[in-house]
Amino acid sequence: MKNTDKTPSVTFWQSKIIGVKKIRLVFFAGVLLLIAGITALAVGLSLKKADNSEVPSKSGSQEILQVATWGGNNMRNKVYTNSGLNNAVVSSNKFGRRTSVILPLSYDLNSTDSIYAQPLAYTINSTEYVLVVTTGNNAYVIDGLRGSVVSAKNFGLPHRILEDPIFQAAQLLKDGENYQGVCLDIADYVGIVGTPVVDLNTTTAYFFSIAVEAPPNQFNRTMWFHAVDAYSLQERAGFPVSIAPFSENNPTLKFDPNLTYQRPALLLHNGIVYGTFGGHCDLDQGWSGWFIGVDPQTGQVTTSWSTQGQAVFANGGGAIWMSGAGPAVDEDGNIYLTTGTGLNPSVDGFYDTSSFAANASSNTIPTILNEAFVKLEITTSGSARPIDYFLPSQFRTYDYEDFDFGAGGPLLLPEKFVGPSGQRLAIAIDKPGRILVMNRDNLGGFNRGPSNLDGDECISMFDLGRYVNATQQIYVGYFNTPTIWSGEKDSYLYVSVKMSNLFALRWNDTTRSFEVAGHSDATFSPKKGQMNSMPGMPVVTTSSDGSGSALVWVTDVFDGVYALNAQPDEEGLLQTEFHDDGIGQISRFATPGISQTGSGLVYVATNNGTLVVYGALNA
Repeated sequence: MKNTDKTPSVTFWQSKIIGVKKIRLVFFAGVLLLIAGITALAVGLSLKKADNSEVPSKSGSQEILQVATWGGNNMRNKVYTNSGLNNAVVSSNKFGRRTSVILPLSYDLNSTDSIYAQPLAYTINSTEYVLVVTTGNNAYVIDGLRGSVVSAKNFGLPHRILEDPIFQAAQLLKDGENYQGVCLDIADYVGIVGTPVVDLNTTTAYFFSIAVEAPPNQFNRTMWFHAVDAYSLQERAGFPVSIAPFSENNPTLKFDPNLTYQRPALLLHNGIVYGTFGGHCDLDQGWSGWFIGVDPQTGQVTTSWSTQGQAVFANGGGAIWMSGAGPAVDEDGNIYLTTGTGLNPSVDGFYDTSSFAANASSNTIPTILNEAFVKLEITTSGSARPIDYFLPSQFRTYDYEDFDFGAGGPLLLPEKFVGPSGQRLAIAIDKPGRILVMNRDNLGGFNRGPSNLDGDECISMFDLGRYVNATQQIYVGYFNTPTIWSGEKDSYLYVSVKMSNLFALRWNDTTRSFEVAGHSDATFSPKKGQMNSMPGMPVVTTSSDGSGSALVWVTDVFDGVYALNAQPDEEGLLQTEFHDDGIGQISRFATPGISQTGSGLVYVATNNGTLVVYGALNA
């Protein structure tokens, strides 16, 4: 490992000034070059100012070029068009595992780093690097092509969840079962969990971490916000900063790092970094969902919105976890997210059902937003304000059965997909497997829809869970942010299903709905007697050979990584083009990292402290 190399510079104006210093000209030529240098400097500073000022939100297409982020862009569609991956090569013996990079840092000799975040690929001075963060509070920058670690850094002692007395007490209260066998959604250590975001303008990476003090105060947690150099991992001046604000929409509620975890991917939008938060396994009493913005220049909290806009009851509610997905941003700069369960429905006062009924036909938004699809506006002061919402009409049942509406994140559909009256669309999928096509400009509120849509107002709804249950006699939870891809003829939505298959749903442009077109030839099956074998988030890479073909990449906890032909064949099967099941266990809901610079590399992180790099074997 080397960690002494000078951080590469990427700014336009600095490269120009360096060039000027190397040229010796006569006086007038020197003046002209000086003017050019000053102009370039002004342009560079102007660009930086524009990126960090509070101006109307940039479009998704603009932000694609400026950040490395979960899903490839802020609309979170997970389609990589510049990957350099070729279907014919991937399916041949010329493609495979190039290297397995063993992550060197260790905080516990009896444990290895677990990785829940998507590996993020980005380029500095024509070299592709990958940022990997771990639950052990370690971060790594890896040279993708060479498969070598160029920087590694630890960011404090991680929280050991199994030893936490709060967690133990909560687990023991849950049905009287032993806490070690009830919930290990994030096992053992919790440090850096959510996928970072990298600002390519400043080559700065941002992430949150949970760190604890040394014994005997090892259960005193702090939530830190980090701003580090994307090459050396050294903290920027003034960072890290601790995060513990009061709620802007519930001033009596204070962010408590002893009850709160950071699972979803981060969002960089209009110069502010946003993170979302929730509890762990619905156990730590008093937790809440949070949407927090931090100014990466000053470290000041600009936004601190909570899903609990009224006094929080004993168990709290409305976590924002989305199986690790990130909040999405539309063309107008509005931000979308989903929330999870709240209190048991026996606590009637919490839900204020009469208020929901009274406001069913109005635009009044509940102050408590559990089990919801939420649209936020960032005001001129920087605070977040809900401007639209959707709440399932059966939300009480969702709460009672732990059917998180927020088990997956929002997917904003490209402009070619519109509703019957030209509405802009979004996709939400809940844990029971209902896929809702929603009107982004009118999310539907509560109980405003027809009975054939379970009382929910949306453009259309397809119950994939019911379909899988009927055709395969399998009933499982759906933890997904789907991916959509448009081929030469049809468009498909891809959803991975635990203990079943990856499904391709064809878009019907007449009915504005989805229908099953096929599924993977491979089945995701639990191994070693565990029901925890969950497939990850599918991503699509388009072919670089001009054929119009594409691949769907998806991981499974025990079955490794698959690359499937994105186009169903005549029998409705997505044929496996590549499969590697020999890399060890992968975290649930994992998202493969994909090159966005044409290198043809794919990055898969494992829970045995390894980054596996796939690509052309002769490159």
